[in-house]
Amino acid sequence: MLKTKIAKTSLQNCQGFSALGMAMILLLLGGILIAEFGRTSFLAQKKMIYKKQYYIAENRALSSIQWAITLAWSEPTQLWQCQRLASLELNACIKKSSLSTGPYVIIRGTFEQIKRYHLATYNQHNGLLSIENGHWLDYCPDNRESNCDE
Repeated sequence: MLKTKIAKTSLQNCQGFSALGMAMILLLLGGILIAEFGRTSFLAQKKMIYKKQYYIAENRALSSIQWAITLAWSEPTQLWQCQRLASLELNACIKKSSLSTGPYVIIRGTFEQIKRYHLATYNQHNGLLSIENGHWLDYCPDNRESNCDE
């Protein structure tokens, strides 16, 4: 009888530990899930910031092209002519295109690492450029990329 009483007492003492073990497992799983959510949220925010910076740079490069057509330029040559508006960080350059499809001028708008190009025609009377819809490019239209570097 004494042996049976000792066995029952030790079993009753162990029953509380299973509930405590379950609670510890739930706390551990909850902590892992919260940590993973925080990491995923941080990565998503970082990606969104990079996209925002890219779109700002893209818009600045395109704005530089729009600004370039409002300026009076001297006769385009095979070398780049550049103008800069520091207050708005606009950089625009033009040069004569080597394309055989027509007397085009290449306009290059830049901001940071982004370069965008547009084909235009040059008006010799007033020095203004005129662009046509559909002639924007995100690559250099000259035969060799080295022709588009400064």
